[in-house]
Amino acid sequence: MRAIAEAGWEAELNSVITERIQAGDCPASAVDAWLDSRVGKQPIDALYDKLRPLIENDPGHALLRGLVNFAGRRSQHFLFDQLLRDHKTRLQRDGECWGLVGWAHIQFDRYRAAAKWYADWAERAQRPTWALENLALAHMAQQEVAPAMSVVRALLSEEPGNSAGHLWMAADAALRGAHPEAERSLASAGDVPQRHYMHPIADLLQAWAVAVAKRAPAYAEAAFLHAGKRGDATPGLRMLRSRLGGQLLRLVPWWKRPYYLYVLLLA
Repeated sequence: MRAIAEAGWEAELNSVITERIQAGDCPASAVDAWLDSRVGKQPIDALYDKLRPLIENDPGHALLRGLVNFAGRRSQHFLFDQLLRDHKTRLQRDGECWGLVGWAHIQFDRYRAAAKWYADWAERAQRPTWALENLALAHMAQQEVAPAMSVVRALLSEEPGNSAGHLWMAADAALRGAHPEAERSLASAGDVPQRHYMHPIADLLQAWAVAVAKRAPAYAEAAFLHAGKRGDATPGLRMLRSRLGGQLLRLVPWWKRPYYLYVLLLA
């Protein structure tokens, strides 16, 4: 995009992007790059006002999707809320837009809003599989394990190899004390989760599995403690750390329990 600007071709680019948006076949990556290139040249509210006519003439929803994606990536609360006010019905009807809105809510740590937005997930004829990952994450962030597992089961029925789904299944089994089931789900998840936000969850569950297998010797508890402190902002991690840490405490007599696990439960 910089090379295009330096060559003085911005007007031509704007014309081509506008034509493809109006034709309904503009690639999402082109819209994302185009929007990024326009940021900084004018305030976001002025840019949105300028794009309003084009949004209304966007049969493929390429610009609408691009704006929601841009708002989530750039933490543009104003833009996101304005899009919801102005185009809620269109955003609900298009499957990709519907999925992106829930994702953007999560980027803003609005987990309850994300779960509410996705509430019709089971009835939707068109829904991206990754939206179910977002919904499961939103439920786990609110400690709503049972609703999360309903979503995860649907997710794994559509995408059996989904690592996030298997990790949440492992977490559910671990919380229920079903250790062999949890270990099978961990094995199904693989070594490296597909989603970066699941890495701290995977680390925590792996450390928990080792601690349970070793009947919680000090080094295994220390590994659990270390894993639980990484990625502390990860949705659902604090709940898992606290409840699974309680399980580890109950594995050994109270007089042998290390003080740092008590600290962990109070963190």
